[in-house]
Amino acid sequence: MFFLFISIYTYTLKYAFIDNKQLSFYTDFNEMPLVFNTALIFFLFLISLHAFIEIPKGLHRDIFHYKKNDVFFYLFYIIGTIAMIYGKSGDNIFLSGGYSLGETKTSSLNEYFLIPFLLSIVFSNNEKSKIILIFSLGGLYAIKNLLLGGRIEVVMLVLCLFVWKFHDKLKPITIIITAFIAFYFFNIIGNIRQDPTLLFSDSWYLLFIPDSSISNSEIIISQESDVFYSTNRIISMAEENIISISERFSAFFYFLLSIILPYSMLPDIANLPRYKIDEYAAGGGELIFTPFYLFMSYIGVILIAFYIAKVMKSLIIKNNFDFWNIYCLFVFITLPRWYAYNPIVMFKLSLYGALICTAVIYINKFFVRSFNHNIE
Repeated sequence: MFFLFISIYTYTLKYAFIDNKQLSFYTDFNEMPLVFNTALIFFLFLISLHAFIEIPKGLHRDIFHYKKNDVFFYLFYIIGTIAMIYGKSGDNIFLSGGYSLGETKTSSLNEYFLIPFLLSIVFSNNEKSKIILIFSLGGLYAIKNLLLGGRIEVVMLVLCLFVWKFHDKLKPITIIITAFIAFYFFNIIGNIRQDPTLLFSDSWYLLFIPDSSISNSEIIISQESDVFYSTNRIISMAEENIISISERFSAFFYFLLSIILPYSMLPDIANLPRYKIDEYAAGGGELIFTPFYLFMSYIGVILIAFYIAKVMKSLIIKNNFDFWNIYCLFVFITLPRWYAYNPIVMFKLSLYGALICTAVIYINKFFVRSFNHNIE
């Protein structure tokens, strides 16, 4: 699942190097030498990741460890429901006429929904009635986000459900086929959110056909190509000293601060995809290796690849459900957000999720011990 997802962003380079097409309609940093340099850094990351990662065969186990506590289950189920309701609001894509055309408000609650959702799974004790409730809440969350133009949140939810119920039940070939079907489904959703009126027109069938305009256009317009261009923009700005050495040090310092502080309280350099966006336009996002290249050059790219490999290995082989393993679980679930949009999610949402879940599990353990002691 991990490699299938990241391959989407690797494939987009085919358009630049084989089809000789321009990645994104932004032009400030679209010269081929700059694209080539960023691609080399990208491949250094991929090569390092493949070198470090270990995937043991024939290992099947439950990643979630269940607890029996109905009070905690319903408490976090209600919190998750509140986060689902108030995390995102606005005009759905059918009313607004397309993605980003209407007013949509999104708060951090929308993605932090994953924390109470995961705790609901833990305290469900894997009981059938509670499983139905969890799937119902997840379904409502997915439908709401799709109607409001969100896809990444739905992918993260799917990864959570995959780890919970399907990771040790599906064969690799089944996972691959399912992933391709899901990729096709999200392409359809992408077409609908760009032009919902097409669904009710005589040309509705075009929504289900791969975009033929790619073969006829000299410019690639897609989420993946925009993310690569944004990555290329940041790296090229550093290479051409538009982002100075001192600013790169500052960016590292504020990156660490952004783990505990919101971007609104930090200077612009803290958020690299938005830095100098008025002067050098881009669609946003950045591949995971981007800030670490700015912070520590090639060593940073290798180190983040090593760290990701360690996290993935721990998730697979360790049978504990302690702070580190819960953190690794959140890192996997939030993969779509930190890999291509904002690396801080790996160290913020995932870290907060692990801290909260670990604290709640210890509180539950304390109550259980106290209850048993009183009975004795």
